[in-house]
Amino acid sequence: MKAGFWLALYRWAWILAMPPIRLLARARIFPRNWRVTERLATGSPWPAALRPIWLHCASLGEAKGLWILARALPPDAPVLLTAATAEGTDYLARQCAGYEGTRRTRLAPFDHPGLIDAFLERGGIRGLCLYEAELWPNALSACARRGLPVTLAAGRLTPEALRLYRRFGGAPLRLLSGMAWIDAQSEGDRARFAKATSAPVHSGGDYKALAFLSVAPFREGPRSGFAFVSLHLEELRLLLPVLPTLQARSGIVVFPRRPSEFEGFARALEPMGFARASRSPDARHLWVDGFGQVMARLPHCHTAFVGGSLIPHGCHNLWEPLAAGCRIAFGPHYSHQRSIAELLLARGLAQVAAEPAALAALPEPDAGHALTCAAFARGLENGLEASLQTCRERIIATFFPIAPAPTAGRQAGLAAPAAKGNKR
Repeated sequence: MKAGFWLALYRWAWILAMPPIRLLARARIFPRNWRVTERLATGSPWPAALRPIWLHCASLGEAKGLWILARALPPDAPVLLTAATAEGTDYLARQCAGYEGTRRTRLAPFDHPGLIDAFLERGGIRGLCLYEAELWPNALSACARRGLPVTLAAGRLTPEALRLYRRFGGAPLRLLSGMAWIDAQSEGDRARFAKATSAPVHSGGDYKALAFLSVAPFREGPRSGFAFVSLHLEELRLLLPVLPTLQARSGIVVFPRRPSEFEGFARALEPMGFARASRSPDARHLWVDGFGQVMARLPHCHTAFVGGSLIPHGCHNLWEPLAAGCRIAFGPHYSHQRSIAELLLARGLAQVAAEPAALAALPEPDAGHALTCAAFARGLENGLEASLQTCRERIIATFFPIAPAPTAGRQAGLAAPAAKGNKR
C-alpha cells in the first residue's frame, strides 16, 4: 500500500481514539505515571513571542543525549525540550533547573493532529529537532504545512527498521525525506539514510555517550563484581541456571530494567541469597531496587552483561560499562547498539554471549583491561565532541539564522527570529 494510505490511517486512528482517551482520563483510569492529562495539554512553558526551537526525544536514555545537544546550543537560544515518557521528561526538568531563562521542558503532547496544531501555535514553535529515532507523523506533517524546518539529530536507522518502514509503504521514509537535514549516529546509519531518503544526510554521533564518557568514574585496582545491567525479567529467568556458578566466583549485582518487574526479581533472586540494595547495600550478592546507582557500582565490577540483548529488544546502554572500565558482554540481539557494539567487538573489549551458559565460562579480564577501556573511551569522546560542535552549528544555521549586517550600536545574533514559514 502507498505511503499516503498509512499516514492517513495513522491520522484517523488518533482522531478516533481521542474521545475515549479523554473520557478515560477524566475517570482517572490510566496509571498515574502515564500523566495523561499533561499529554492532552497544548500549552507551552514559553511565551509564543519567544519562538523557541522544539527538541524532542523518546525516553530516559535518549533524554541524556538530547540534553547534551541542548546544553551545547548558544545560551541565549530559547529551547523547549520534551520527551515521550515521564522518566525522560523528569530527567530533562532536573537538568533545566539552572537554565530556566533559556531551557524549559514539559511532557510531550500526544501525536494527535489537533493537539499538535494547537501546541505549535500556542508555543510559537519555530522548528522541530527530533533525536535518534522518534518519528511523529502528525507532528512532522503539521510542521510541513506551516513551513517549519524539521531535523533529526543522532539519527539511527537499523536494517531491521528500514525493512519495517518499507513494509508500511515507505511512509516513515517519506517523512524523513521532507527533513531539512539528518545527522546520522554512525557511518552505517548515514549510508542507510542516504540510500532510503532524499534529505541531506551528514555524519554525526551518539551524543548521549558524552553523558557517561565525560564523567567516567575510572577506578584502578582489583575488581570483584559481575554486573547484569538493564535486565528484563524474561532475561533473568534465562540466566537463573548460570547464577550459582557466577556466585561462587564473584559478587553479583543485578540492575532490573523496569520498576514494574521489581517484585518478580525479588521472588527469583532472594531465595538464591541476593539482598535488596535498599536494605543491605554492602551485601555480596544484591539486586538494585532503585535508579541512579549504575555508575556508582559498575567501577567495582570486572564484567558487565547488558540486558535487552538475550531477547529481541536491541540491547540497552553499552556506554556505561565502557566508561566504568568493565569487560562487556551482551546477547545476540544488539541492533540498537550496533555501531558501538561493533567497535567494542573489534577492539576485543566486548563479546557476544549467544547463550547464558557462555557467561559462566568467562574468565576475569586482565589487570590492564580498565586502562584500555579508558584510553578507547577518551578517543571516542574527542570525536563525539567534534561531531557535536558540527551539529550545533548546523542547528544554529537552520533555526536561528543570523540577521542582516548590524547597524551601529546593534549586533546581529540569535535573538532575531526567523520569519514564520521560512524554511532554512
